[in-house]
Formats: sequence, structure tokens, C-alpha cells
Amino acid sequence: MRSRKHLDVLAKAGTKVAVTTGKDKLRRLLGYGFDVSEGHVCFSPQHADRCAMEENGIEGRPAFLCQPQFDMYSEELSPLAFDNDIDFFDQNDRPWLPYPLLSKHVQHKYAPVHPRAHKFCKVINNRFARFAELSASSRWLSITT
Repeated sequence: MRSRKHLDVLAKAGTKVAVTTGKDKLRRLLGYGFDVSEGHVCFSPQHADRCAMEENGIEGRPAFLCQPQFDMYSEELSPLAFDNDIDFFDQNDRPWLPYPLLSKHVQHKYAPVHPRAHKFCKVINNRFARFAELSASSRWLSITT
């Protein structure tokens, strides 16, 4: 039996939520109970070619994903998850709770000192910087647990 997720609870309380994860199986789990017809987004770049309004809250293949499909264990999926949330955050002036769920593929495959690990961290840090450029810190919903 599936239970409600904290993101679903926040969405039903009126918070606009954008959930993005590289792995589509996680998108289905995190999106359980989501009503994307209310303007929420639950998306996985793993299957961007199958993106549909009734299941994801967006349709078609977003412009920034016009590139090859990646394997679910690809290190390219985490930056794409961020790009999706940045795109929605940038286009909306209502507070959003962006929830990019990143893969641990790089951390499991490479040692912290490996050049690929450094490159991955730099790419992810650039995505955080983009959120900062959008003044995201003043528009994010603050959640304390």
C-alpha cells in the first residue's frame, strides 16, 4: 500500500510543487497522489519523450531536453532534473517548492577526488547558483521539520 508523501500534502495545502527526478520509477513514487491538473509538475527527464499533461503536468519534450535520452544511471540526469525546476521557477511568480531529486550515481561510481566527481559537483553548484540568480532564496517556501 502506498502512503501519502509530504509533497502531496503540501500540494493539497496550496503550495505549487515541481518534483523532478532522473529516475522515472522515483517520479511515480514521489508523484503518488499528485493532482497535476492543479498546476503541479511531476517529471523525469529519463522519459522526457513520453511527457504528458495528464501524468506530468507538462507535455511535450521541454526545449532544454532536446538531446539524447539518457540511461537512468547517467550522471547527466541530475543536472537535467535541476534544469526542469529552474525552468518552472523562472517562469512563475507564485512561490514554488522545487524538489529536484538527484542521482547518487557519480558518488557511487567515483571517489570524491576523481575528476568526474569534481566536474559533477561543479555542474550541480552551477545549478544552485542559477537558483540564486533568480532570487530563489526569497521565493522558496521555507519548510522546517
